[in-house]
Amino acid sequence: MSRETLDQYDVKDEYIQVKVQITGSTWTTRRYEVVAHDVSPATRALLDQIKRELITTVRLSAEEIRDPKIIAALKKRFVDEAKLLITRKLVHVDSHMEEFLVMVLIKEMLGLGDIEVLLADPYLEEIVVLSAAEPLRVFHKKYGWL
Repeated sequence: MSRETLDQYDVKDEYIQVKVQITGSTWTTRRYEVVAHDVSPATRALLDQIKRELITTVRLSAEEIRDPKIIAALKKRFVDEAKLLITRKLVHVDSHMEEFLVMVLIKEMLGLGDIEVLLADPYLEEIVVLSAAEPLRVFHKKYGWL
């Protein structure tokens, strides 16, 4: 049995833009799937190196992290420094790839990783994490539990 695409839409917030698909059929469980770009092992190694450099260059205090008024300025400082490091290491990087790499760094370092996508989806009402070994469950306004 093949899975058909029941719905497809974009999820976007300040730094995240991904495509979401709702798949399934009459006889299978419906699934919420995030269509994300894969990061190659070489790019992952480069991002890890940039993370280490960001940790040393963008110093954060506990007060800054907890203060919602400072978070916007903090993210801007982080984005500016991340872009600078990416363009230094990848001289011929295009703007689309640069934005994607900055988004990955923000999700991993300042956010909740892949869960950030779910939090940005206006169609989701519940996100259930049972354990690290099981898939997440979400409650979608149109399709119910996925």
